Amino acid sequence: MGDNMYGYLGMGLFFMFMLIGMTVYIVTIQQKYKAKHLQLANSGDIAREEHYRKLAESSLHAQQQAKEGQDKVIQELAEIRGRLTAVEKLLRDVE
Repeated sequence: MGDNMYGYLGMGLFFMFMLIGMTVYIVTIQQKYKAKHLQLANSGDIAREEHYRKLAESSLHAQQQAKEGQDKVIQELAEIRGRLTAVEKLLRDVE
């Protein structure tokens, strides 16, 4: 009877340790999967943020070029107005 009891006790302990081992193994695999998933998601976020940063820089550059163009047009318009005023004055003097 004693031999049989120790045999059952040994089998019970074996299955208990197997159950604990399998549980730890499964949880470890799940955590590795979640970590890998988060890493991939973060790399996608980083790439997206880099794209938006480049887009913002490009937009800023385009705005600066547009401002420079507008300043040049304003300067040329002022010059044309000055010339037009001189021509009008000349035409009044001729009359």
